[in-house]
Amino acid sequence: MRGRAGLRGRDGGAPGRHGAVLRPSRLVAEAAELERRFLPRARDIGDPQVVSNAFAIAAFIEQAGGDPELAEPFLAGADAPAARYQHCLSTAGAVLAEARGDLDAAADRYDQASAGWRRFGVVLEHAQALLGLGRCATRLGRPWARDPLDEAAELFGQLRAPGLLAETGHWRLQAAEPIGRPRGGPRRRS
Repeated sequence: MRGRAGLRGRDGGAPGRHGAVLRPSRLVAEAAELERRFLPRARDIGDPQVVSNAFAIAAFIEQAGGDPELAEPFLAGADAPAARYQHCLSTAGAVLAEARGDLDAAADRYDQASAGWRRFGVVLEHAQALLGLGRCATRLGRPWARDPLDEAAELFGQLRAPGLLAETGHWRLQAAEPIGRPRGGPRRRS
């Protein structure tokens, strides 16, 4: 088990910042090196299936390394005709919007990605999009913020994903509503 000295938060900051998931900085550096090699190759191949996946992965790597803006030019040129790749790009766009601090745009993209992944049947991606939606909604103070987090927690529990379940638990606590405030209502608007 590694000590805290070698860890960075998912957003590249100190561990615990915004409830970030801890990742060893060495792994982020290794992923960034691989990204520098595979992203140009993916673009050269030109197949939307390869490119869309590469761009989505790049967005996550850059966010983990604290440089999400580096992935934005790649996403701007991505074309995703197939549904799966549209969902990848929605997810990547949400990650980048959240990293830029544009929480309204991020919540909209996470909501779009969540619905897409649900229809497509990819439970892990669906749950991660719900987590992102709930995280943004919590930071925006939306009264429905806990709803997607509860759903994400249920899915992560079914998947036996303890790290993601712990992160979701953190955000569920942040989204806890004062006693006497009604729950429910519309999920996305307000």
